[in-house]
Amino acid sequence: MTRTLVPNAIAALLALTLLAAPAASLPQDQTVFTSFEEIDPNTAVGELIVVGVWPNSANFTGDAFAGVIGDFSLYHSGLKSWMVVTNGTGVISFEIDAAVVEFYAKVLSLAMRSTVITAFDAFGVIVGAPVTVSPGTGWQLISLSGAIARIEVENLDKRQMNAIDDFGFTPVPDPDGDGIDSPFDNCSLRANPAQDDTDADGCGNLCDADYVQSGTVSIADFGRFALCFGTPDEICQHAEPIGGRLVGIGDFGFFVNSFAIVPGPSGTTSGTKACP
Repeated sequence: MTRTLVPNAIAALLALTLLAAPAASLPQDQTVFTSFEEIDPNTAVGELIVVGVWPNSANFTGDAFAGVIGDFSLYHSGLKSWMVVTNGTGVISFEIDAAVVEFYAKVLSLAMRSTVITAFDAFGVIVGAPVTVSPGTGWQLISLSGAIARIEVENLDKRQMNAIDDFGFTPVPDPDGDGIDSPFDNCSLRANPAQDDTDADGCGNLCDADYVQSGTVSIADFGRFALCFGTPDEICQHAEPIGGRLVGIGDFGFFVNSFAIVPGPSGTTSGTKACP
């Protein structure tokens, strides 16, 4: 009896340990997620696919397309995936570097060669080690981390497509490096630790020359800037320090570069259309 109880007790303890262990992260847990089901109809090879909302978005292009071809083994979930054609390379790029990227990848059993997945930073340097997905190994969860600007999915086979599905990523929390994470940063792509926002529209001075709140920097804003130039009017100051100086040539340079462009982006917009 004792011999039976001891193994059973050990098995029970192991089961409790496994149940208590945290579940592995899945792509759905990331900030942006797609199963490609929203792609309708099929895209053409090379056609740009944008997932997420800019700037927290990823661009899918290269020798690949998204949709359905009737082979259910190419879909991890649902009835669609992103597929790289034979002997081709699919490219995934991020508007803001991704801190974590997770997705499922598969190479069909009849393929003779593997698929190689390589992540790069903004300078073209490989992040981590390339991942190889071999034919016939089923769906493989790919988890990548670091400051990832681009991913290349290289299909080395000349007969079979490969597939990517259930794709998720989380952007780097503070891409401009000003010490304020994007959800709380009123200029999330331009460093502004002071967070000055003279017109209180949720968009900081260092990324906002839309004084009339139209949603785009326009001639009306230029008229306002002309009145500001050479004065201490802080609304037209776009270089730190904000305040205690006159609007000058540096502020004008920012305005010129902002003309006809949507201000921002901001993580703290007040809900006006002026700063998405």
